[in-house]
Amino acid sequence: RVDYQRSEGGIYISVYLDYVHSFGSTEEYISFLINRCGLGIVPFEYFGSSSNKGWFRISIGNVDLKNIDPILETIEKAVVSSVAEINSRVF
Repeated sequence: RVDYQRSEGGIYISVYLDYVHSFGSTEEYISFLINRCGLGIVPFEYFGSSSNKGWFRISIGNVDLKNIDPILETIEKAVVSSVAEINSRVF
């Protein structure tokens, strides 16, 4: 499941990526997103919110409107890659 919260004037967007629950830890998932997908995001957990696992913050403060499509493609790639990684694991 993927969800988001609309920014209300801030420079960050909040997204929920349920796939984090299928990895051993949030850190493992973040490493996967950075190394395999080129997506750097910060989990709410790093701000002291232990009850919001799966929610992440992405900075959009310096995003040029002409770069929105490539950014969305990177997020989509991260989601698709997460699903592929989960499905490839042997439990």
